[in-house]
Amino acid sequence: MATKSKATFQKRMKEMKRQEKQRMKAERRAQKKLTNQAEREAAANNPAPTESVESAEPQFALFKTLLLFLTRFQNGMKSGEAGRNARPETW
Repeated sequence: MATKSKATFQKRMKEMKRQEKQRMKAERRAQKKLTNQAEREAAANNPAPTESVESAEPQFALFKTLLLFLTRFQNGMKSGEAGRNARPETW
């Protein structure tokens, strides 16, 4: 009685694994397609509200803080301080 070699079994298992992976990818693509379609429909039915001034204020405050920091940092670098541990002149 002849038995199949170990290599044949490994090839068969590898092929089964490849097919399973292919099925999983197809399922994932289909799910993503359904999700995107549902999101588009929801967006079409419920238009996004416009941002109010109140919601923009925290972003503006953060922007002002960053701008102030960068300006002070650049001023410190212009005075001749350079390198990794450079600090702005005034805080």
